[in-house]
Amino acid sequence: MSASTNMKRKAENTALEQAAASKCRRLPVACSTSHNAAESGPSTSKKRKAEDVALEQPATPAKRVVFTFQEPREVSTAKLKGILKSSAPVRILSWERMLDHPEVKNPHMVRSRGDSYPEGPVSVERALALLGARDTRSRFSAYQLLSIYLKEGRGELLQQESVRAFAQYFVRDLDSNNHPSLIQAALKCTSHFLSNQSIAVMFTQGEVQHMMMRILHLVNTTNEARTCHLAVWILASNEIPSRWLLPFLLQMIQALTSNLDSRFEASSITSGCLDGISTVFARFPNEAVATTQTWFKPVLTKSKSTIPRIQSKALRLMRMAILAPRPNGVSM
Repeated sequence: MSASTNMKRKAENTALEQAAASKCRRLPVACSTSHNAAESGPSTSKKRKAEDVALEQPATPAKRVVFTFQEPREVSTAKLKGILKSSAPVRILSWERMLDHPEVKNPHMVRSRGDSYPEGPVSVERALALLGARDTRSRFSAYQLLSIYLKEGRGELLQQESVRAFAQYFVRDLDSNNHPSLIQAALKCTSHFLSNQSIAVMFTQGEVQHMMMRILHLVNTTNEARTCHLAVWILASNEIPSRWLLPFLLQMIQALTSNLDSRFEASSITSGCLDGISTVFARFPNEAVATTQTWFKPVLTKSKSTIPRIQSKALRLMRMAILAPRPNGVSM
């Protein structure tokens, strides 16, 4: 009994010693942990608790948005129409108002929208009938029809009788007292007639004289930039026989030179005047040289222009004047 009891006690003592030894090995770690916790203060412990709580919370599922489609109600439809309706009145474009606008740059612009022209067949007879009317609207419509006719390339089909009939209407409607839109429409058709050599020769000298007087008067006196531009273009591009145009040479030079510094401050008019002087110089070189003192200095100022096309046209004209042979007694 005593021997077994002793062995049992030894075993218990050994177990107690092993437990104590293991406890001693874990003691520094526990002490250091508790020491660090004490130093870090309550904020660290709160942070750890918050992290623990955050980790323990389950992830919330993603939210879904459901769209439903409904038939529009009458109230909402009326409200939507009220929102989309423009508060400003819609202005309908008027071709006559556009003709009056000074910023239109292309003198040969012809509208392609058929609904802007009077309905009915496009013919010389109908245009002449409308030109015989007294009211401005009918005459304006006649020039629109005539523009379509010429745009379609049927100008070569004109007979001398109809050309001469148009001449009297051109002279009548190029009067500066008429409405600007009518004058500009007449200038466009006059330009088509006079810039086509086969048509220009059908006019008589008297008819050319009356038309040129009207055109020069418009260049010098009109208050409309577009009217001036169209008239200048006729002076620069006409194919009037030289023997009929020669009596107007000095008046043309003076009108073109005086409009080099356009009173409308329009570079297109200045460019057209330079083209006109070049045309006169090319068609009448000897006579143009005799008028060099009239236009050379104004053209010289345009050779310093900041607009490339005006500068190049002025320089070309100056070279023509300098290199042209001079009759006796003529100087720069």
